[in-house]
Amino acid sequence: MKKFLLIVLLILTSKGNSFASHIVGGEFELIYVSGNNYRLNLIIYFDEIYGNPGAKYSPTPIAWIFRKSDNVPMRQVALPFVSEELVQYTIPACADDATVKTTRMLFSSSISLNPEEFGDPDGYYIVWQRCCRNYNIVNIVSEDPNAGGIGAGQTFYLEIPPLIRNGERFINSSPQLFPPLSDYACVNRGYYADFKGKDVDGDSLVYTLVEPLNTPSADPHPQPPSTAPYPNTIWSDTYSLNNIVHGNPDLTISKDGLLRVTPTEPGIFVFAVKCEEFRDGEKIGEVRRDFQMVVIDCPPAGNQPDVAIELEDGTTYQEGDVLHFLADDSKCVRFTVEDSEGGKVSLKLDPVGYDEENFTITILDTSPSGDRLDAEVCFTDCPPTRDLPFEVSFIGLDNTCPQPLQDTVRLTVAITPPDNDIPVLRHKEDKDAGYSTAIQRTVVVNEASGGLKIVELLGQDANNDFMGMTVTSVDFELADYGMSVVEKTNIAGQNETWLEWNYDCQQVSFDGKTEFELRVVLEDEDDCLYEDPVVVDLFLEIILPYNSEPVIYSNKLGANPENYHLIETPLNEVISFDVRGTDMDGDFAVIEALAVGFEFSDFGINYNGVSGEGKSTPPQVPTQLNSTFTWNLLCERFNLAEQDSFRVYFMIEDFDKCEITNRDTLTVDFVLSPPVNTAPKLSVSSLNDLSVSPDSIHLIVGEEIDLRLKGVDQEADSIFLTLLNRDENAGYNFSDASGKGTTTSRFSWVTDCSVLAGQSEVFIPLTFRLEDAHCTDPMASELILIVHVKDIPGGSDVFLPPNIFTPNGDNINEYFGMYKLNVETQEEENILPVDNCGGKFERVVIYNRWGREVFSSSDRDFRWTGDDLASGVYYYMIKYSNQIYRGVVTMKY
Repeated sequence: MKKFLLIVLLILTSKGNSFASHIVGGEFELIYVSGNNYRLNLIIYFDEIYGNPGAKYSPTPIAWIFRKSDNVPMRQVALPFVSEELVQYTIPACADDATVKTTRMLFSSSISLNPEEFGDPDGYYIVWQRCCRNYNIVNIVSEDPNAGGIGAGQTFYLEIPPLIRNGERFINSSPQLFPPLSDYACVNRGYYADFKGKDVDGDSLVYTLVEPLNTPSADPHPQPPSTAPYPNTIWSDTYSLNNIVHGNPDLTISKDGLLRVTPTEPGIFVFAVKCEEFRDGEKIGEVRRDFQMVVIDCPPAGNQPDVAIELEDGTTYQEGDVLHFLADDSKCVRFTVEDSEGGKVSLKLDPVGYDEENFTITILDTSPSGDRLDAEVCFTDCPPTRDLPFEVSFIGLDNTCPQPLQDTVRLTVAITPPDNDIPVLRHKEDKDAGYSTAIQRTVVVNEASGGLKIVELLGQDANNDFMGMTVTSVDFELADYGMSVVEKTNIAGQNETWLEWNYDCQQVSFDGKTEFELRVVLEDEDDCLYEDPVVVDLFLEIILPYNSEPVIYSNKLGANPENYHLIETPLNEVISFDVRGTDMDGDFAVIEALAVGFEFSDFGINYNGVSGEGKSTPPQVPTQLNSTFTWNLLCERFNLAEQDSFRVYFMIEDFDKCEITNRDTLTVDFVLSPPVNTAPKLSVSSLNDLSVSPDSIHLIVGEEIDLRLKGVDQEADSIFLTLLNRDENAGYNFSDASGKGTTTSRFSWVTDCSVLAGQSEVFIPLTFRLEDAHCTDPMASELILIVHVKDIPGGSDVFLPPNIFTPNGDNINEYFGMYKLNVETQEEENILPVDNCGGKFERVVIYNRWGREVFSSSDRDFRWTGDDLASGVYYYMIKYSNQIYRGVVTMKY
């Protein structure tokens, strides 16, 4: 019992730890390594003050990758713990571990992603879910689920693009956001935090504040996680995305990721930043970071430091003025940062609107207490943009906790850069005596074996600067058309480069392109590296030898301006026509056929093409080619329901010196229809005395039916004769038959009483079916023969037995029997009803008047002679299987 209670206690304890509050925030990173290899990082910010240590490392996070288009799970990735470190303060001396203490934890794994598997155009998303956030958050509902409250989890979310776009491998790493700081914020004091990130691919990043994502339930670590879309956290009363911390102004984020707010009340506040990734103006991914801000009541901060910029004439710079420097000026200014309250000061300079720093800072003097700092800033000779002023923010900072107070003076500077002469780009062809400075040059060559054209390009710079020269082709590759760029000389003040063009068409193919555009750009490396390109456009053209176009045609099909023919025909025909070609230059030429969407061999087409040549050197003899196309349209080769039209291209191409594509095409469409078909005919004839009317045959039970059935098909298709609804117990004989165009089979049947089934007559239908195997439209005929079978007539209606006999020895009427005398033949005939299926004679019994049996017989030809019994009246019973006849007979001597 104690052991059971211990297990229950452990389970309950584990569950409580799982729900423990600890999440500050975090995000995903997917970093491209090489090939198909990536590193997936999960960054979790853990609250060391309010977080439960039991939830810090366990369980191991398992991230899931889903396809965005349909939420299909693609992969799950376990992310082992790698490292952890405390998040630093802006001013380490301001650290207050009792107020904010956050650990950055890294979970990571190497993964391989196959581009063929991850190529869906809508991309993918990576997700991990965890509950719960801290329970003392002010602006969202985040309560303890163990106490019946509404928990607030976090869905860590990263969107990634497909690994293949437009048929090509797409390489991308997700943005990496700068680590946050542990700075807390003060009520009614400005607060800022840099949330911007970097993108190793150079993609543009856009930042926005968004709703924090929740989890669908308070499950501590759901596996698998739910799929998108995800629920938002629930805002507490009066809080919203537009009023996150009740700030004045409230929390905002700039386009470059700088968070700013002036909070008005203390507490812990959650917010979320979405960083969207754009390449060439198109969004390719996004990452979300959730975080929390701690706001407290702080002691009064005092006054901010003062920044003053001293000009050369001893006056102080006023914002809005423009400070001008000529090329030969020293371009330096002095400034001071001073804290009137004795706090230690520092400084920094931020370029406004440009990235590259174009200045140096020298600290000239610092007061013993550090409350005053004198510095000099010297600018380079080159402004960020030539001939335009630029701005630099001079920022002075003190050591106020948690974030320095600061004063900013924005200096506007205009610098005249050093003079620079634009270089000169000259050019000439190998045949020219002198250079040209025109901005365009047209070069025309006539194709020749071993032909080589050189365009000499000469760049010169009066300032003796080094120069770079590029030759760029427009919509083609230089090497594909025999062109190359050779740098002959590159020294200070001079760059000589040659464009060499091998225009021998037997070495270089000019098939499809004979005109070329190139752009030559010359740029000097002046002091400021401003872009002042000198551009010359080259237009090259090659004139190829004349070549006549080959011609393809068919005499049988006839002339057609568009060289197109439509052949409509039923199956089981043979199509045959000539395919001819001519090349007036006598070049080697080939005629080939191309089936569109089918194979010749699958449909029995016989065509092998043809090749040959005339004489291409004077005196020229034209090339004449002749071939035959034959197609036997055997019906069994086709399923017209699937395909009834076919297209064939017949093409002739000559092989001239330059192997330029000169092709003529004859297009033939074949539209096939089913062959004509009529239903096969089925006839029946009798092989014995029974006659067959068109649809019936009549007979008495016991007679034999003997029939011959014959099937004929006019189209000579294979035909099949069958008897439908065959009764295997009927006793007739019939075998199915088949044949090509004709077939026969015999039907025979000796009927018996079982056919009548107790009736005096029956009508039995026999259905014979004759079906052809026509390839497209099979047809059938049916012959229904009614077999009329009647029972043997019994004759009981005229049955009159004799009523007296005289066995006295005079040989007249000597016995009692069922006979009468045939007057014509003078022979006795039995008058009993005939045996048939309805009834058969069984026996006769004769009784005396006391009911004693005196005679019996089972012979229908019985004769009772009286057996020497006494004269008198006797009674007889004649029994049939279906009835009894009774009567009296008098025996008299």
